[in-house]
Amino acid sequence: MHLTNKIFQGLTEEEKEHLRLQIIAIHDRSIEVFKAIPSKLMLVTRNINTIRSIARGHGDPVDRYVVMARSAAQGAFVSETSGLLGTVKGIFGRLHFEVKLWWDGVRLWFIRLSLRTMTVVGLVPDMSVVMN
Repeated sequence: MHLTNKIFQGLTEEEKEHLRLQIIAIHDRSIEVFKAIPSKLMLVTRNINTIRSIARGHGDPVDRYVVMARSAAQGAFVSETSGLLGTVKGIFGRLHFEVKLWWDGVRLWFIRLSLRTMTVVGLVPDMSVVMN
């Protein structure tokens, strides 16, 4: 149930007070969680949000999830001390990772295409209307 102003005004004073107390409790717990997060982690989160906002402002020209996945995995497949066998294993591991990343992209594209098709046919509601 979505609590609208009209529904809220129809509640008794006791129900309104109960809701207020629940909201205050949730707020207090949220503040405790935020205070428990290390400041460096909060800085990273803020920077990621800033980058996401800038990318969205430019029309999301880069799939940042793929870029972050590649960047995070890059070090896992490189070892300066490994011999020829380790290098070959690293190359195959990286190739396997790239294929899985590509396949995930294909699956997401197919899901988006299916949803758009179902929206056009009328099997599902237009999600852009629901999201905005």
